[in-house]
This record gives sequence, structure tokens and C-alpha cells, in this order.
Amino acid sequence: MSKAWQTHLTDYAVPPLFQQFGKGQYRLPEGRQDAEEIADFQGFMLEAFALRGRALKLGYTRGQAEDGGVFYVYAKRFPSLGITAAIEFTGNGLPEQNRTVALRALSFEKEHGKMALSEVPPVLLSECYDDIRAIAADGPGYDAEWEKKSSW
Repeated sequence: MSKAWQTHLTDYAVPPLFQQFGKGQYRLPEGRQDAEEIADFQGFMLEAFALRGRALKLGYTRGQAEDGGVFYVYAKRFPSLGITAAIEFTGNGLPEQNRTVALRALSFEKEHGKMALSEVPPVLLSECYDDIRAIAADGPGYDAEWEKKSSW
């Protein structure tokens, strides 16, 4: 069915509003059902402004500043589900500086706190995984010394 839609859109030169076709679907690996975060992109480095720019375009907002005026999260709320997706990184201060930061993890929360990944609707899990993958692609990739290079 998706091939038919892709052909139809191409035939009529309709630019896709969102890239849905051909993205693939993230599936939770065996044995990770009870995990509360995905750390596949932990240590992927990028500039703070690249992270901010991509996150904002994808519908995420800056998380709350903590002690010392530093924030560590970009969050995307899904009010109809009562779920918030959180992309955690090594942090940036306020006012923001274009420093080198590293991604840490993707997690999901409800009112009571972090959710097991198996509780997250599969389509939401897949879409948010694609978000963090796109953000990671805006930088040079994984750096084994990410903790030293991006510590706050």
C-alpha cells in the first residue's frame, strides 16, 4: 500500500508534508521491554545550536533549567496520550552558548515518572527514535571521549 501512495505522490508531483514513507520502523530489541531509556546515540557529539535548531523543528522545547541555570533536556509533549518524550544531553547554560554537547538518551514520561519502553505506543516510540537519530546525524558522530569533551 505504501508503494502505491509513493507512486501516486510522485506522479502528481506532490511534495510530502512529512517524511513517512521509507523511514523504517524502530522496534524495541528483545529483552529491552523493561528499560526506561534508549541510549543508542549516547556519546554522539554536536553543537548546542544544531541540537536546539533540529529539536525545535521537530516540535521539542527546552526543558526546565536546573541549579546554576543549566538545562539537560528537550521535551516533546503528546497531551492526548499524557506522554512526554525527552531527549537528554550533557547540558547547556542560560543564556545558551554554542558549545559542544553530547546526546545521552531518549526516554518517555507520564505523570508518575519514566515509563518502561514497552508501555510506549510503538508508533510513538519509532517516531521519537527517528527524531533522535536525525539530531545525532547533525553532528560528526560518536566520540569515545564524549564525557571529557562535553562535560558541564
